[in-house]
Amino acid sequence: MVPLINNSSQDKKFFEFHLASHIISLEYQLLGDNGIALICAKASKYYRYGDAMDALIHRSLEYIEKAELKVVVRCPLVMEFMGRNPQYHRLLKEDMANYYHYLGVQMPMHIKTDGVKNT
Repeated sequence: MVPLINNSSQDKKFFEFHLASHIISLEYQLLGDNGIALICAKASKYYRYGDAMDALIHRSLEYIEKAELKVVVRCPLVMEFMGRNPQYHRLLKEDMANYYHYLGVQMPMHIKTDGVKNT
């Protein structure tokens, strides 16, 4: 199993996998209210839409859950992954309802919709 690297030593913070000569990464930002924003997934074209990227997102979400953080998703790849994997919806911050409405994905029950229809 490829180890998940939490590269937090730079100004920008990343979860990473190192695969042969490639690095796939998920940029994040810690939020002051016990949250974490998942900003941008980066990989070469060979890894961007495959199992390796899904594994990076999966393992990153497991790390986030153990750290007891709530997720704000700003990355389309992570949002698509969350849409396919509803078991991670419990990690989302409540203010994610508008993103789900945009995607047409069933929102988790704990998210307040404030007038946004749950499609």
